[in-house]
Amino acid sequence: SVPALDLLAALTKNLNKLKVQPGYPNWEGDHNSTWCNLLGFRVGMDLGLDISPLLNPAGIGYTTANAAAQNARNAKIRGEIFECTESAAQFFANRGNFVLAVAENPDPKKSGHMGVVVPSNNPQHMNDPLIGQQGADPGFRPASQSFGGLEVHYYLIIFSKEE
Repeated sequence: SVPALDLLAALTKNLNKLKVQPGYPNWEGDHNSTWCNLLGFRVGMDLGLDISPLLNPAGIGYTTANAAAQNARNAKIRGEIFECTESAAQFFANRGNFVLAVAENPDPKKSGHMGVVVPSNNPQHMNDPLIGQQGADPGFRPASQSFGGLEVHYYLIIFSKEE
């Protein structure tokens, strides 16, 4: 298989799942949830990668984008994932590697955001990576139009899930 196509297939499959659609209720019945975090986690899982360093102990459904951003910083320090620049993020995604774009909201009462860097042959995306995202405005767009001005960090996740 072609790694970049595998990445796109996993992303498309998960973008179309009901449980990541805006308005789908969370575990508390709240319909204002946006599920950007679930999209990123599920794409990584479908690619057979170990996303556990990003998760809170309670698991996927209990790890917000803000929590994933904090967990990613700690996982980077432990050498479990690797932070990279915008251009490196697009470079790795173009080769089918899984790169999460994560932004923590400095206001703890507001949500952060997550997206998956998508393969693209557009040279402009080397400085402004193409993001596949779920949330209030799902779809594909450059990072500069995806994170509402929040500071974005890019994390390359390459370790496979151990069986």
